Amino acid sequence: MKVTDKYCEHEPRTVTENNEATIVWDMPIQTDIEVKANIPGIVLKYKKQRTCQLDEISVPMERNITIKATENLAKYKDLESEVEEM
Repeated sequence: MKVTDKYCEHEPRTVTENNEATIVWDMPIQTDIEVKANIPGIVLKYKKQRTCQLDEISVPMERNITIKATENLAKYKDLESEVEEM
């Protein structure tokens, strides 16, 4: 995947793809039932393994890392269940 030499100037595309993977950034995931939190930060789809990884990006203060991680797990629990059924 191509990126600029200066990472701070890189502007990601909504969908980037090559032979091995697809990266989807800031895009809703369609599910069978309505899920409120259906836009994870990054979705990595691995073509050969037929697997998917949902990543949420946050930058909490050091003392809030555990709290934010717990919040994200709860926030995306329904989406995780729906993606597993696909």
